[in-house]
Amino acid sequence: MDDEVSVSEECGRRRKVHGMLKLFYGLNEEGKAPEQPQSLDPCDINGPHFDPELYLNKLRRECSLAELMDHETCMVKQIRSLDSDMQTLVYENYNKFISATDTIRKMKNDFKKMEDEMDCLSANMAAITDFSASISGTLQDQHAQITKLSGVHTLLRKLQFLFELPARLNKCLELQAYAQAVSSHRRARCVLQQYSHLPSFKGIQDDCNSIIEKLAQELRQKFRWETFKVRNVLLRGK
Repeated sequence: MDDEVSVSEECGRRRKVHGMLKLFYGLNEEGKAPEQPQSLDPCDINGPHFDPELYLNKLRRECSLAELMDHETCMVKQIRSLDSDMQTLVYENYNKFISATDTIRKMKNDFKKMEDEMDCLSANMAAITDFSASISGTLQDQHAQITKLSGVHTLLRKLQFLFELPARLNKCLELQAYAQAVSSHRRARCVLQQYSHLPSFKGIQDDCNSIIEKLAQELRQKFRWETFKVRNVLLRGK
């Protein structure tokens, strides 16, 4: 509670000091001199044309000794008060200047630290970029190899299908899966014709053609049998 009272009294004293200085220098609340006509009286102590000799002569003529002593005492008090106020403002401004200097020095150190951290971050980012480029190059080579192996795997599957085609057709013929046999043969027929000059493919083509011919014979026989049954049914109906 005492600290709050002390702070309040200190703020009040400062406002009073500032007010007295504004009053002395003729400043308004905004810190600017009010617009008013300048005094041309050389005895006006606050005027721009003040003449101390004329002012003192005027006081000696118009004032008694007691009034002169009172006036001197009053002026001495005002001068001392203004000197004290000026010293207070100088001290406060000096403290603010010191505080601002410390703040600027601290900001400079902080910016230097931040600059070092940014340089370190930039170096790390450059290293990461190089490492990423190296990984990309390695993966690109591996991707090319994988693509090549995938092509080889696809070709091997096709070759496996061709080599297994005669057995597949025989199985379909055994199960009477004629449609599946015809579909499988149609898938391989173009390839077999294209590479029929090779002995291995020529053998596969001959075996497939033989099986397909056998399938065709069975289908023709089934067709004749079905036609014969239909004819007998029609004759019986008559």
